[in-house]
Amino acid sequence: MALGTQLKAARAARHMTQHDLALDARVDRAVIAQLETGIRHNIYFDTALRLAIALDVSLDYLAEREELPHAV
Repeated sequence: MALGTQLKAARAARHMTQHDLALDARVDRAVIAQLETGIRHNIYFDTALRLAIALDVSLDYLAEREELPHAV
C-alpha cells in the first residue's frame, strides 16, 4: 500500500481534499480513494505522473523511493 500512503501524505501536507487533487490531476476522485485505502494498487504511468505534478512531488516519492521534502 506504499503508493496510497505516499499519496495521502503528500495530499495532506498540501491541505488538499481528494476532490481538490482529482480536479488538479484530472483523475477520478474514486481512484484516489481506492489508492489511499489500498483497494487499488496499480495505476497507469500517465495517471501517476498527473498525480505527482498536481502534488508537486516526484514519481520516486510516490513509489516510496524518496522522502517528502520538509518545506512543503
